[in-house]
Amino acid sequence: MLLPSGLVASGGETVGSAGPRSVDAQYQECLEAYVVRARRVEEHSLAADWSALVVLTEMQMSVVQRDDGEMWIRQEFPAEEVVESAAVRLRPILLEGTRVSTRRR
Repeated sequence: MLLPSGLVASGGETVGSAGPRSVDAQYQECLEAYVVRARRVEEHSLAADWSALVVLTEMQMSVVQRDDGEMWIRQEFPAEEVVESAAVRLRPILLEGTRVSTRRR
């Protein structure tokens, strides 16, 4: 089994750059890193108001027809900087192969 810090040797220890460590210690380290990352995501301003976040997932748009017959479609989004900073906080959790990833090979 390949874990983030190295290969598991017989006897439940891993061999990495820092020397042998138990599998339990590796999992504990990954879990602690995940909790820290999850707390950072939870503290983001987009996550502060759950109902507002849910509204963003509903893709509400308004369609306006002008007097000259031209149609306008409008959808409001949060500021780009806010979305980008949320993505930066979520990225390590979503990508495969990071210490805190929820996706394992």
